[in-house]
Amino acid sequence: MVADDFEFYHDQSGITPSKGAFIDGTKNGLCNMEYKAIRKLEPGSLSVFPMYNNGELYGALQSGFHSFYALYPNDPELKLTSEARFTHLWLKEDNRWKLARVLSFDHQSP
Repeated sequence: MVADDFEFYHDQSGITPSKGAFIDGTKNGLCNMEYKAIRKLEPGSLSVFPMYNNGELYGALQSGFHSFYALYPNDPELKLTSEARFTHLWLKEDNRWKLARVLSFDHQSP
């Protein structure tokens, strides 16, 4: 689902310049914390805009607002850690959708 030339722009942790760096960061960062990180979309906040080139659909912009939570072992209660806005650029390659660019910004503490 991730494009080979993937890029991630984050307002607090900078640029992740490649698919490999993004996957490594997920494995060694988000998946290697003392809690399970959970992201929830704010209901009603998602917008999707088609992108056309001469009438042919080639991509879509997806934007919205999401909240991040921590789920600690042996504690069923989710703990709100932050909230942020996001914009994703999805590109259609060989009839498959790939996530090409991510903007994650306006992070706020609870």
